[in-house]
Amino acid sequence: MPKRLKLRRNLKYLLQFPFLTTLFVRNLVQSILTIRKHFQVLTVGILTNHLNAKIMKTRILLPAVLCCLLSLNACRNTENSTSSTLADSSLEQTMTDTTAVNRGEGMQFFLEKAANAGNMEVELGKMATSKASNVRVKKFAEKMVKDHTKTNDNLKKLADKKKLTIPTSIPEADQNHINEMAKLSGAQFDKHYMDMMVKDHIKALDLFKSATTSGDIDVRRFAAKTLRMIEGHYKLATDLSFDLK
Repeated sequence: MPKRLKLRRNLKYLLQFPFLTTLFVRNLVQSILTIRKHFQVLTVGILTNHLNAKIMKTRILLPAVLCCLLSLNACRNTENSTSSTLADSSLEQTMTDTTAVNRGEGMQFFLEKAANAGNMEVELGKMATSKASNVRVKKFAEKMVKDHTKTNDNLKKLADKKKLTIPTSIPEADQNHINEMAKLSGAQFDKHYMDMMVKDHIKALDLFKSATTSGDIDVRRFAAKTLRMIEGHYKLATDLSFDLK
């Protein structure tokens, strides 16, 4: 029997018994409502699981992100702090009271500072030639003694020409430093000596550059000539100090 005819027959049968029709419709409606309810529960469950997963990911990622941000901030603060410390240290090393020299005055000031620096280089060089354990450090120290002894002699001639007196002995504070260095030995002495040479030559470069603007032509010539020697010493000292680290 065709499906359409079968369906018509069933409908006709139901219409003859109203209570069956009512029961059929009621069951149909309940089935639809039940299916709808299950669909809603299923949909809400899927959405809830999805949201919970998102929340869990957020809970996991958020502390990690915060840790990264805190680490970056700490690194930045450390970097700024380190940069500031290095800048202050560099400034302290290179700052020399050369105001008078820069005005073309203060010849006595320059001659005294140059004499103290030269005497110190010679004294430390003599110590290093006997105490240094590194061959290159020994050769550097020998060069310091030779070059600065000659420079000190020329400085003495310049001071005599200008009828000015310059120091021939090392200041007490510097002598105390030398005495402390004498207690060091081996690689420890080598490193301390070369680090000191770098710092001392930075100060010397500043001093002699300032003297090239002096109002006295003899001072300017002496400063310009000696400056080239100091620049060479500084390069040797920085290279050797780096190799020792």
